Amino acid sequence: MRVAVVGTGYVGLVTGNCLSEMVLRNHDAGVLNFTTDIRDALEESEVAFIAVGTPPGEDGSADLKYVLAVAKSIGARGSSVG
Repeated sequence: MRVAVVGTGYVGLVTGNCLSEMVLRNHDAGVLNFTTDIRDALEESEVAFIAVGTPPGEDGSADLKYVLAVAKSIGARGSSVG
């Protein structure tokens, strides 16, 4: 199964690493890849995890603009499949 993890901060990198076991070994084996092209990542994946930052807003609540932007990208890809 191909999985995309959008975001390589402390959540995304750990999630991707745990799903693929070890970064260097799996990258060398061609089963773990990194890209800055979300379209490419989503096209090759069956599942996508959103692991982007949610910095605090001015009122202390989570700023979800990055999560929503990725969700919009995923939704746009899904609507063009078929």
